[in-house]
Amino acid sequence: MGLDFVELTMRVKESFGVAVEPDDFRFGPVARGGRQEIRPTVGVLLDVILRKRQSLSRLEGDGGLRELAVADVRRALAELLERPIDAIGPEEKLESLLDRHRRRVLWRRLARRLRMRLPSLEWEFVSERAVWWATCLVFAAATATAGIWWTRNDEERLAPRLLGFVMISVGAFLPGAICATALVSLPWWLRRRLPKHVASVEDLGAAVLGLNRDRYVKEHGDRGDADVWPSLRILIADVLDVPLERVTPDADLIRDLGCS
Repeated sequence: MGLDFVELTMRVKESFGVAVEPDDFRFGPVARGGRQEIRPTVGVLLDVILRKRQSLSRLEGDGGLRELAVADVRRALAELLERPIDAIGPEEKLESLLDRHRRRVLWRRLARRLRMRLPSLEWEFVSERAVWWATCLVFAAATATAGIWWTRNDEERLAPRLLGFVMISVGAFLPGAICATALVSLPWWLRRRLPKHVASVEDLGAAVLGLNRDRYVKEHGDRGDADVWPSLRILIADVLDVPLERVTPDADLIRDLGCS
């Protein structure tokens, strides 16, 4: 297994305090050759973590860390938006709290205020693609017009004239693409979309816990296994850069989620 698996195991050790090895995914010998079957699924990884946690006797208390993470997020949002904390409930929708045009800046400030990792915002491809293509087409149209003017009085045969026109038109996309990329990269233009699995304040608290569980364990102690599965899902989605809904117990880390 490759770099993705190494990063995943490092993050698992930081968050859950157990070391995961490739051999943990091997199971009893198969009929031919005496080799062991390898099942690198998310469910197997969850079972490995739970089994090793139990062997280390790390189960203490019956309370979860999720409530603490949600409380931290509510407090940080209240300070950032200058609102009473009672006005920001766990079920409050982030879409209404974080202004669409300032979301990228507010997300960075929220991460700094929490001093924790947040899930990455998603691109809004529709508007950015429209601007990119419109800019390219403007450059192409202008250059194509110049090409028509340049070739209209050419006394050569039609084929060389058409070839020159096509080459000029295609060449116009290069400066158009450069300018379009620069335009959509300007900070004031970018608008980011919230991750699909982070719709409310409570969802954001769960995501913060999943990405920073080691911090909460160090500060508050390990409160049990109730939050292992939701935290592990968010951690895998973050490391492998896949949508959260694809991280299911039956998902194969290599074949389904692209873990190298």
